[in-house]
Amino acid sequence: MLKKVGFFAVLLALFSFLGFSFVKTNAEGELIQMVPGASIRTSGLQGLKFSATFDESLLGQTRGFFIIYGEATIANMQTAISGGDPYVINEKQVKIASDYDTTSTTISVVLTGVPIKGYNQQLTVIGFSKNALDEYTLVPTVVTRSIAQVALNAAKAGDSGAVSGVLTDLSNNYFKHGLDEFGNYIISSPLYEYNRVHLREQFIADWNAFAGTTWTLIDPTAFFTSAKLGLTDEIGSNKNLSNSNIYKFFNNETYGLKWAWLLDYIKSVDGTIHASRQIVAIQGDGTNGTNVLFHSSHLSYSLVNFFNKTKVAGSYTAIDFTPVAGTKYYNLPTYNNKIYAEYSSYDFVKSGNSITIPTPPNKDHYNFTGYSDGVGTVSPGAYTVSANKKLVPQYTAIAYNISYFDGATALTSLNRTYTVEDAVTLANYVKDGYVFDGWYDNPELEGTAIASFPAGTSGNKNYYAKTTASAFVPVEVTYKLNGGQLNSTDLYTLRTTATKVIATRYKTSTSYINGNDITINTYSRVNWHVIGLKPSGVPGIYEVLGKGSGYSNDSATLYFMMHDTCTSTYKTTWKVKYDSLAVGSLIIIENIPAVEGSGYSIDVYFIDASEATADVVVTLQESVSMLVPVRVGYTFDGWCEQADCSDEPITTYPGFTAASGVTTKTYYAKWTIIGG
Repeated sequence: MLKKVGFFAVLLALFSFLGFSFVKTNAEGELIQMVPGASIRTSGLQGLKFSATFDESLLGQTRGFFIIYGEATIANMQTAISGGDPYVINEKQVKIASDYDTTSTTISVVLTGVPIKGYNQQLTVIGFSKNALDEYTLVPTVVTRSIAQVALNAAKAGDSGAVSGVLTDLSNNYFKHGLDEFGNYIISSPLYEYNRVHLREQFIADWNAFAGTTWTLIDPTAFFTSAKLGLTDEIGSNKNLSNSNIYKFFNNETYGLKWAWLLDYIKSVDGTIHASRQIVAIQGDGTNGTNVLFHSSHLSYSLVNFFNKTKVAGSYTAIDFTPVAGTKYYNLPTYNNKIYAEYSSYDFVKSGNSITIPTPPNKDHYNFTGYSDGVGTVSPGAYTVSANKKLVPQYTAIAYNISYFDGATALTSLNRTYTVEDAVTLANYVKDGYVFDGWYDNPELEGTAIASFPAGTSGNKNYYAKTTASAFVPVEVTYKLNGGQLNSTDLYTLRTTATKVIATRYKTSTSYINGNDITINTYSRVNWHVIGLKPSGVPGIYEVLGKGSGYSNDSATLYFMMHDTCTSTYKTTWKVKYDSLAVGSLIIIENIPAVEGSGYSIDVYFIDASEATADVVVTLQESVSMLVPVRVGYTFDGWCEQADCSDEPITTYPGFTAASGVTTKTYYAKWTIIGG
């Protein structure tokens, strides 16, 4: 038995407002049950249909439905009834549809005339029966649905055709909105999913149905094993994927149509080359010219990385989808036009209406300054929705103070600020009649002297100088190298322009390597950013011969390389130096391993060639050993005070008292030709 209710037109003639003397719930669920879910009326005015089933013993009773704006519970309804007629829940009057045919065990109510602006209105329906003694029984559970929710659920279940009109109305008139897992506030099409976890659930369900797997999560190795099933050739010679599961899945009439967009999306963020080659093969006849396709390994692992927000490469490279690479997810909403959204995960709003943009979660050591929408700044609060938007939170690092003290005396001229992003070298302190022995983080000068602290440090800092009385005064000393140059250690230690990166792999063979590590290699690699190096004649210092993708030079003895898929924290620093690197520049490599391998920590420094031979200016006070420069083909004899080195050279700085009046001093390197 069906009863139509013009819910939004408020056809009061169909409503009865009943007084109740006693209410009970059908706790065991034996007498009345709401049919789970709701369905959309597909002809005439849009509407929602709710149904309930009744035990035959109730057929002689009055039966019907309470209809409530918004979400409600059985307890809410019981409370409303106890307050007397009319019943009010969520500040709106409860409507009642009753007077049903007494011969049917299933009755339904259709709420018709729902306008587009009401598609997102949640409606709660509660079935009831009333006996001759005015005793009422309620269903044990409610059903709460909206037009939008039912339409999206139907579309997800594969019945989009039946609700196509509603889907079109939603697409043209609504947006969904909410925070993504990276803290961005996303306003996008109401129809399609951009949450990778929900996408993963649907992909796993489809892959299970296609391949006969029974996964609940997606493991990279297991997926690759299943994806390549059907291939019998060697992975290193594979040039055709057409017999593989992954090819058949993405070319399947059902699953290919549903997931084809994912291949285009992966291709748009691919930095591995091979994944894109494999996608082209899958989108075609299974081949890609003469390219080796590696059983789709790069693509298979990249797909799992996408769903799991990981960077797993197996034996080959794969796209990095770890949080640090989270921006790769930003364009996802522009690609997915097939996988419908999980209604309960989002809020929905009609175009032209206002939403409240929340303040994002706090970020330690940063101040939130507003959202960027790509054009300007959007502040939290009321926001009128009219188009797709990605609001990316913007933060400014908090400035912390560094304060210096000598005893109780504040050294304000040395004070500075820093942020959590800064690696800080503490100030140099000069005090007449004293030698500076370092900074301490306590006025008692206990513990170990502190010269610097790394990025990631936070909070205001106080440092206290430790000094020792001295007969000597600080002197500005200039070393003139006279055709020589600094040794490798002094070069990166004394020159502030030296830029450090750490290589973690050393390779001496042509066997395959993935792109994870910044690498020192005796061979060049195609599709890598490569710097060719030759020895400069000074141990540890190499001259740049050239650079380029797969660059090679017969004179090169080492290649310093990075792939676009590199996961090193030095990746950006390396690439910036590479882009501006000039032929003839110097690269210092301090500790090349004895054997090839990965997991090393090889200190490498970029530096301009002119820095090796330029004068060195330092401040000296106590008597110390002087610099030891180098010159190819010469021996170093020491430092002279005379430019022509007519005086006796020294190798130990003597120190000068205040009485000497010396404030600056210049020394000249003396060289003797080897064998001369």
